[in-house]
Amino acid sequence: MKHKRLLLFVMLIFLILSCSRKEEWGNLKNLGPNINSSARDERPTFTGDGKVMYFSSDREGVYNIYMSRFENGEWQPAEKLPSPINTSGHDYDAFITRNGKTLYFVSNREGGEKYWDCAIFVSHLENGKWSKPVKLDKELDVPGLPDWGPSLTEDESLLFFSSGRKPAKKEQVQIWMVKKQNGKWGNPEFLPEPVNSGGWEAEPMITPDGKTIYFNSDRGDSTVNIWSVDFVNGKWMNPKMLPGPVSYTHLRAHETSLHLVCRLLL
Repeated sequence: MKHKRLLLFVMLIFLILSCSRKEEWGNLKNLGPNINSSARDERPTFTGDGKVMYFSSDREGVYNIYMSRFENGEWQPAEKLPSPINTSGHDYDAFITRNGKTLYFVSNREGGEKYWDCAIFVSHLENGKWSKPVKLDKELDVPGLPDWGPSLTEDESLLFFSSGRKPAKKEQVQIWMVKKQNGKWGNPEFLPEPVNSGGWEAEPMITPDGKTIYFNSDRGDSTVNIWSVDFVNGKWMNPKMLPGPVSYTHLRAHETSLHLVCRLLL
């Protein structure tokens, strides 16, 4: 269900800085009123230099995509993206490429019911303006079911997303991957254990090198936390629940403001 999507309190610094050294997560820092509102502010995504952030918010009653720049040591007031990115429907779950020129996101602009019936769209920044979004690939879309949380490797050859298609149970989503070859997307592949557990697996975030995936999961239980799984020698392995303060033992839907998690490199 939708409220389970709201767990990502944001550990997305790994999209800016990726390394293989031992790491610990620092304390959460609320990004403040320039970013956060009294509504749900979710799923930030950053350009490669860490200076531009896109995120979703339902502060106007429906989900829209917002942007903020990091200038003079702080995030500037968030600005709602204009048409054709945002519509009168739900537009959310943005993913910006590291060069800042391509925006992937989710929308029900084609008449889907609320946020459940939605598809992945893509837009390109051309001469300072976003192009008309197009559905990523009609072959990837399953009418009546959600495709959420697109995330891509740095070379944009691998796309990860969560979907309500089978074998996901009713009102559940699980994680899929699709490869781009010769400029075309192939058939989506269902990720095996230990990524998918048979429960709720949503909002994947892949590191730029494709070697670690982060996502939220209830592991088939009722408690949602943030997990990571590594891709080693062609296999997904080493599932780990991120420790506090990143993961919490209870999902509280009102705690959906954006936070920055500091990363200490040892």
